[in-house]
Amino acid sequence: MREDIYKLVSAVHNSNKEKPIDKSPEARRLLEKMNQDYERNGLGLSEKDRARFKEIKKELSLLCIDFSKRLGEENGGIWLTPEELKGTPEDVVASFKKGEGENEGKLFCSFKYPDFFPTMKYAVNPETRKQVCVLTGERSNGCFDAYVCDSCSWPTRTSATTTSSSSAKP
Repeated sequence: MREDIYKLVSAVHNSNKEKPIDKSPEARRLLEKMNQDYERNGLGLSEKDRARFKEIKKELSLLCIDFSKRLGEENGGIWLTPEELKGTPEDVVASFKKGEGENEGKLFCSFKYPDFFPTMKYAVNPETRKQVCVLTGERSNGCFDAYVCDSCSWPTRTSATTTSSSSAKP
């Protein structure tokens, strides 16, 4: 972002607090948001703090890329019976891998979005939604403790009584 533009926006913003230039709520809101955006991007910081801010921002970006990559490579899921999937659209259920051996009669619901979302939205069994939600959260290496799944109202993975996603590979 451009520091010269920030200085102008900040000067107008600060003078506008004392004596409003434009009294319209839209103009005041725009000025407030513009100033806030610049400050949230570190332009209100000292040079030393701004350098540290940029380092943190770069590290966060790399972590986000790594996290997305790992989620894309993840192939976990959960084996569910057709009764547990009741309510899930038939075309979605038909795309699930069919179980063999110890999973005979079950279907593999992966944690990928095309399987996850319809199951969470349409499965009528709340225990099914709980299991899918909790195990989907666990795939992010323990970050689930702070996550509250609104779809199933189960706040932590410790309340789940199912196996982890790493043991449920197709």
